[in-house]
Amino acid sequence: MLLILGLPHELPAQVPAEPSGPQSFVAGQKEPAGFAFFATQPGPISVSVQSPDPVAVTLSGPIAQAIQKAGAGNVQIEYAATPADVQHSPRWFVHVVPASGPGPVQGTVTIAHPPADPRAVTAAVEEMRRRMQAARDAAPANLAKLKASLEAQHAAEREQHIALQKAKAEELVRSIRASAAVQSRGVTALKIAPQSLPAVPIAQPPAATSLPPAHSAAPLPTINPPPPPPQITSLSANSGEPGDWIAITGVNLGTSGQVYLVSPGGAVNLSLVVLNDVYEQGACYWSSYSCWSPTTIVVSIPLVTGLYGFAGSIYVAVAGQNSNLLSFQFNPTIVTQSLIVPYPIQDEIITNPNSSAEALSTADHTDYSLAGGFSGHKNNDQFYMNTVLAGGWTVVSANVVPTPAAYFGDSLWGPGGNYVGDGSYVIASRPTTASLYTEVHWWEDAGWDAGYNLVINIQGPAGTNPGPLPSQ
Repeated sequence: MLLILGLPHELPAQVPAEPSGPQSFVAGQKEPAGFAFFATQPGPISVSVQSPDPVAVTLSGPIAQAIQKAGAGNVQIEYAATPADVQHSPRWFVHVVPASGPGPVQGTVTIAHPPADPRAVTAAVEEMRRRMQAARDAAPANLAKLKASLEAQHAAEREQHIALQKAKAEELVRSIRASAAVQSRGVTALKIAPQSLPAVPIAQPPAATSLPPAHSAAPLPTINPPPPPPQITSLSANSGEPGDWIAITGVNLGTSGQVYLVSPGGAVNLSLVVLNDVYEQGACYWSSYSCWSPTTIVVSIPLVTGLYGFAGSIYVAVAGQNSNLLSFQFNPTIVTQSLIVPYPIQDEIITNPNSSAEALSTADHTDYSLAGGFSGHKNNDQFYMNTVLAGGWTVVSANVVPTPAAYFGDSLWGPGGNYVGDGSYVIASRPTTASLYTEVHWWEDAGWDAGYNLVINIQGPAGTNPGPLPSQ
């Protein structure tokens, strides 16, 4: 694997000037309003939030437990920073979210705090960069875990589907056996009572006259009429996919023969899997039911891949005679794949700050130097703006998996125990279509890092190619 390391992040020569006076905010449950500040000396910290809406306010940082208050109008938090606090870390954060409901809520935040030593801030930023690099060093292992988790999930879904097919096959054979048992017990020979018929006079032949001498002749050969051709009257299902079991009902089906599914590429012999090794030697074996009788045949759709759906038909061949055709829709096995979108791809827009090449993830946004100000960053990333799937494949869903963040000893936990340092979520995708277009909204606190892997789940016919798509 090629690891491309970017240039080291520039460290601030001095602490950026904090904005004076109140700072406005708009916040929701998914995206808190966040404000950062540095304090390297002990002393009073005061946070004042003005909002007409009910809000929950959190002060977090180098303290054992975040301080939270909620209300409307003026919400005030007062805290005296101790020497142990500022020695642990100079970073502090204020977060505002709706006290209830999704929001949004709006208002202003005013923060007063002790001053910060620029040299201590520079050292703290360097420590953040070092710890984040350590987190990025673990990116390949974390990516492997994500891949394994997704593959295990799809394997479990497939096993569940096979178990459902087997249960349906068992029920099908049970119903056939029950129907056959009822018929064998309830059908008796129909007897017709003799009736008296009126006597009919029989004309007598005329008297014999002289005849020529009789001649002896060889007996004529016995000619047996051909057996009636097989005839299908119904199918237990008019459509199916590989692994499904189908009961064919009819007359004159004999006790052996062939069953064919007519496809655009020719006829597929379904009778090859009448007693195959699928489902513990086949539905007929473990049900103690004969798969082929003069009135019923039970067969399985072969476990083939690489085929698309088609409208076909089924017929039976017995003793050289073909039956009538009945329509049957072949549906391919649908499988699911998960694309972990790599960085970079051709048709994407990754907004700044962009450190994705260093993080080995779909997108990574890092700003250690507070270049974006004390209220952090927020923006939208776009992926696969012009890329579509091929071969009948469609998008099922899209979701983001946050990359593990470095721990800096901060108590970045907000109301309800929610982590509030950064976040990302899908705001636009196109499920049920062939378009892979996805848009992700992200946000991060000042001096923080927002990274994620974008996972797009797609589905299509097994054994077919969805197209040349890059994936992690």
